[in-house]
Amino acid sequence: MQEFQALWESLLEALSNGNKPQIAHAALTYVYYWYNFMPLARGTAVTGYITLLAIFLAADMPITSFIPKVGAPAAYGHGNTPAIQAEHTSL
Repeated sequence: MQEFQALWESLLEALSNGNKPQIAHAALTYVYYWYNFMPLARGTAVTGYITLLAIFLAADMPITSFIPKVGAPAAYGHGNTPAIQAEHTSL
């Protein structure tokens, strides 16, 4: 769990600096580790996805695209969600 602690500190540093590309990278990396360390069930996958959306919202980087109708958040894990890519194409 040291990885989560280091990622969390990296995310907090990025948020305090207001560096949006660094925030996005830290948030996506955090969720990537979440999906890889936790046994995925629909509940844990959704928790990771909601956490990702909350981090972007806290950084004033709202995601306005919807989850695709085919597939589940777990299927689009590892920081590769179409919604995030659509909103932040410069990342």
